[in-house]
Amino acid sequence: MATPGSHPDAFAQIAANLQRLSNGLGTALAPQTPVTMPLAERNLNTIVSPAKSTNMTNAGKKRKSTSDNNDGASQPPKKKQDAKDAAAKIDVSSIHLDGEENQAVPVYDTCDEIRNKINRFLRTTPNASNAGLIRLINSAAYADSKTASAVQLRTFLGAKRGPTSGAESKVFYGAYVYFEKLRIKEAKAKSKKREAMENAWGRKGMKLSDNFRGPLFVGPKDIPTEDEFGRFTMVRRR
Repeated sequence: MATPGSHPDAFAQIAANLQRLSNGLGTALAPQTPVTMPLAERNLNTIVSPAKSTNMTNAGKKRKSTSDNNDGASQPPKKKQDAKDAAAKIDVSSIHLDGEENQAVPVYDTCDEIRNKINRFLRTTPNASNAGLIRLINSAAYADSKTASAVQLRTFLGAKRGPTSGAESKVFYGAYVYFEKLRIKEAKAKSKKREAMENAWGRKGMKLSDNFRGPLFVGPKDIPTEDEFGRFTMVRRR
């Protein structure tokens, strides 16, 4: 540090140093000019699709696809509807017959006629089966109990021919009740054979027994037989 008695050149040196220090601080504190980079040239032939528009388009497609799928699922398949229609045609739950509560509906069909009706039903009804027919029989004649069975149905269909062959079978009576209800539902007239059975058997209907099942007591000149309506008779040999 220079004192009043120091040499004048010392003061000049100090002043010069202070000036240089001041210039240096001014340069450091001065604002810097930002560096400007040249812009890249834009290619006017390039088309940029907006991301938001693409997302909205895809979302719209997804919503439409989902809507189409839901519309298809809400409509039942044609095969399923056809099956329902076929089942409705053979449903007889709305038909009532006198005596059905006590399983005492008068029968006016022979066993052979019922076998013919069963075979025709199984042959012509869509998706018909023995098990399905048994369910219909039990529902129509036995209050949905499992009285008749598929085994009994096979036995009845395989029995030998005859107006009363298989008359004791639960399938015979139950099938008669079912087909009689179906006839009424379809508003079909009685056949001539049906009317002849009514005349032959009267108000109580045909007996539910096989004329040739069990022992028969006949004379030496007697021939047991039955007519076309299932009525048992004895014919004398000449």
